[in-house]
Amino acid sequence: MSGQLKRDDFLASVVTARSAVNTQRECQGYFYAGAQALINHDIHGALSDFERVVGTRQITLPEYLSARAELRGLQGRR
Repeated sequence: MSGQLKRDDFLASVVTARSAVNTQRECQGYFYAGAQALINHDIHGALSDFERVVGTRQITLPEYLSARAELRGLQGRR
């Protein structure tokens, strides 16, 4: 997300009907949205996005592992 696409439009493009591939895309999309939220100093938004990533249970994806690490690091900042 480089600022060229609105957050809602970006997330709408990754959240579609449930399937293995779509759930992977959702995991990845919400991770990058969370990363953008952190860049914008939106801690609550980042927490929400990273929690959504973890909820996908895509445990083999690097974005999932990174979201879990970010959540651990942000826990004291709620």
